[in-house]
Amino acid sequence: MARHVCAGRSVLVDVPVVLIADDLTGAAEAAAAFVLRTPRIVDLDALRSVRTSLDAGVTAVDTDSRYVGPELAAERCRTALALLPPSGVVVKKIDSTLRGPLAAELAEVREPGGLLVVAPALPALGRTVIGGAVLVDGVPLERSAAWAAEPRPAPASVAEALAPLPVSVVPLPAVRGGVDELAAALWAAAEGGRVPVCDAETEGDLDRVVGAGRLVARSGRTVRWAGSAGLALALARAQVAAADPPHGTEGGGLPAPPPVGPILFVVGTAAPAAREQLAWLAAHVATVVELDPDQLADPAATAHDVAARTAGRTAVVQLTDAGGAARSPDVVAALARVVEPAARDHPGLVLTGGETARAVLAALGVGELRVREAWDDGVVVSTARGGRVVVTKPGAFGDPRVLVRIAQRLASTRWHVHAEHSPHEEDT
Repeated sequence: MARHVCAGRSVLVDVPVVLIADDLTGAAEAAAAFVLRTPRIVDLDALRSVRTSLDAGVTAVDTDSRYVGPELAAERCRTALALLPPSGVVVKKIDSTLRGPLAAELAEVREPGGLLVVAPALPALGRTVIGGAVLVDGVPLERSAAWAAEPRPAPASVAEALAPLPVSVVPLPAVRGGVDELAAALWAAAEGGRVPVCDAETEGDLDRVVGAGRLVARSGRTVRWAGSAGLALALARAQVAAADPPHGTEGGGLPAPPPVGPILFVVGTAAPAAREQLAWLAAHVATVVELDPDQLADPAATAHDVAARTAGRTAVVQLTDAGGAARSPDVVAALARVVEPAARDHPGLVLTGGETARAVLAALGVGELRVREAWDDGVVVSTARGGRVVVTKPGAFGDPRVLVRIAQRLASTRWHVHAEHSPHEEDT
C-alpha cells in the first residue's frame, strides 16, 4: 500500500506536482524541495488516497518499492499513476546511486508518444553524471562504497541500470549549450523511441535540463521526469518563486519548532556511512541500545527492555548486523514493533533509513506529518499531530557529524551535545 506525502497548496505553484518515490525519506526529501519555497504548510499523509490529496498542490507517493521485485514495483507505480490527475508535473524520484528496480518503474512512468527526462545527478552530495555514468565524489559508482550493502554489483552506467529501456545519453556539452538545442535533443531522443539520460555536474546543469524540458512541454507535448532530489529542487526553482521565510519562522511559513527532549534515534539502515555517524553520536549519548536481529524474535520482551533502558532520556536504538537485516521487510517491521513503546515516550524521533522510518511511523499510527524545514542534505524535519518532532534522513546521506548536529538542533536546554568531540579522541 502506497504512503503519501502531501504539500500544502501555494499560489506560487502554477500546476499540480506529483512525486513518486520508492521510500519514505525520498518522498519527504522531494516534497521538501517544494515546500521550502512556499509560505504554506505541508502535510505528509500516509493514509488518505492520492486522489483526495491532489488539492494539496504537491503530493509525494511512497510506493515502498526499492527492495521489491520488478513486477511488484511496476504494479505499485502503475497503481499510483492511475490515481493521478490528467494534467500536472509527474516526477519519478529515484535514488542518485541508481538503487531499486528503476527499469520496471520508469517503463510505467514513460508515456507513449511523450518525453521522459532522466537526470539522476545530486550535485550537493557529490553525485554527478558524466558520459551517462554516475560518479560519487569523482569515483565511478561501481568503484565507490555506495553499493557496499547491496546484494549485487553497482551498474557501470545509467543505461545498464535502465536496461532494457533504450536510452540516449545527452552529454555535458549539449546540456550546457543553448536551451533550444537542448530541447531539440531531448525531443529527438523521444521521437527515436529512446529515453534521454542527461549529464549534470552542477545545480545549474539541472536547471538547464529543466528549462529545456519545460520548453518541450510548452509545445504541447507530454513531459515527465525521473531524477534524484537534485532534479526535484531544479523543478521547484522553475515552478515556485523563491522567497525567504518570514523572520522567526522555518520553511513553509511555520513557527520554528520549540526545543525538544528527550530524543530517540532509531537506526536500522545498512548504509556504511551510518556506522561512523553513530560513532560520533555515541560519544555524546549515554544510552545506546544495540539490537541483533535474533533479539527481535521475542518482540514483547525486547520492547519492554528497550522502553525501560531509554525512558526519560535521549537514546539510540541501533540494529546491528544490518547488512542483511535492513533489506528484510520482516526484520524492519519487527524493529518497529520493538521500538514503538519507547518511541511513544519520546517527543523527538530521528529515523534513519527510508524503510526504518516508514515502519516506525506505521507502528505509531502516524497518519500526518507537517514538514517544517530541511537541515543537512536529505534531513527533513516534520511534526506529527500532538507536537512530536520527527526527523527523517536517508541512511547513506550526511557527513560523520550529521546525527550530532540533528541532536543539537532538537535538544532542550537541559541536554546539550558538543559537536567537536570526536569518538576517536580521549577526554583530557
